Amino acid sequence: MRIRLVVIGVVACWSAVAYAVRLQGQPDRVFEVASVKPNASGAPGIDIDTQPGGRLTITNASLRNLVTFAYRIQDNQLVGGPDWARSARFDIVAKAETEATTEELLAMLRPLLRERFKLATHGESRDMPIYALVAPPADGKKLKAADVDCTGLPGTGSRGCAFSVRFGNIHARGIPLSRLAAVLSQYAGRVVVDRTGIAGPYDFDLTWTPDQFRGRQAAPGEQPLQVNGAPVDANGRSLFTAVQEQLGLKLEATRGPVDVLVIDGAERPIGD
Repeated sequence: MRIRLVVIGVVACWSAVAYAVRLQGQPDRVFEVASVKPNASGAPGIDIDTQPGGRLTITNASLRNLVTFAYRIQDNQLVGGPDWARSARFDIVAKAETEATTEELLAMLRPLLRERFKLATHGESRDMPIYALVAPPADGKKLKAADVDCTGLPGTGSRGCAFSVRFGNIHARGIPLSRLAAVLSQYAGRVVVDRTGIAGPYDFDLTWTPDQFRGRQAAPGEQPLQVNGAPVDANGRSLFTAVQEQLGLKLEATRGPVDVLVIDGAERPIGD
């Protein structure tokens, strides 16, 4: 069994309010041409594909999917909206006027959603369930102190810095735990906040099997389960177990303020 995943080149977790503040005063860059059409295939999964020449193709995405992509938030940080915003699916094919990065292409979704879906939103803070990333004294952290401090540096490859997120793996060199918490938010089902009290940058590798693949075995006659050509360990550790066993840290369920994006209104787009 082979499963294809389309990986977005940008891995980030922004809060709805913080991201909106970051964008204030910055003019929106828009697509030169864009097509939005309903998708009635009933197929599972969503494809996001960025291509040279400033091209973006999104297949089988709901409005909620599109908003979370555009504003870099999780689904549980998106509040309100009509019922069809979750159930109806759409295809988008768009092209920027000039070459654009993946970050820029996804940012162009904001004005497109406002234009075609009449999307209206506002940000606010709400008390919600979250996970706290903590360092239990009894466990003793298993992190390796880094030789370089890459705090605040983008990308990888500079001065020995490294940070990459792949299927079931986070590889880091010289990275603060606050950045780990931000990425874990994408996989834990809740916002994760860093409450370890550990300031220094660290080197670490975290490997786990995502829940949707744990215990999932190939049927008789099928190839072993693979994602992007790599085998998947169906009996691998869960994210929570991996964090504790491999890093000596723990994800504790608690509550706290979470920045959310509220959908005030939206309309189904008129087909191109």
